[in-house]
Amino acid sequence: MINKIDPWEVKEVKDYNKLMKELGVDDFSQFSKKLKDAPLEIKRNLVIGQKDFNKVYDCITKKKEFAILTGLMPSGVFHFGHMSVINQVIYYQNLGAKIYLLAADLEAQLTRNISKKEAERISVEEYLLNYIALGLKKKNLTFYFQTHGPKKAQEYMNLSKLASAKTTFKPDT
Repeated sequence: MINKIDPWEVKEVKDYNKLMKELGVDDFSQFSKKLKDAPLEIKRNLVIGQKDFNKVYDCITKKKEFAILTGLMPSGVFHFGHMSVINQVIYYQNLGAKIYLLAADLEAQLTRNISKKEAERISVEEYLLNYIALGLKKKNLTFYFQTHGPKKAQEYMNLSKLASAKTTFKPDT
């Protein structure tokens, strides 16, 4: 049994089904069987939970437009975990999804003490180039940095992140 989940630690999870139910996350396995030519991560049921994926699946089956928003934390070298996520993104892009890919450069600066310049370098050289090598296409792709995001939200997002760096938070003990 798990006592708590927070951004700082997760105790051992013994019953994922119970935890998913508590968090309102639905089982993904029904889609693993329905999605044709899915990547290995989906075929082998490594994707275990979903929220409202039936809406995405409906768009896929009816050839309607849909979008995927995902991000990357530019904090180090590209690894298997990154590949498993981007394989899924590429799969959905090949099915017609518009992809919005955010590089969390400001978040890396605030949480990992990585300069904005270094975060941008890592984002492009370690992540984006590997994503492209794995099959991510420029068509239907919007790639942007958190600090250079959509104009309407950029000022608020940057201010909220910078303010959070000065906020004291003491988790319950």
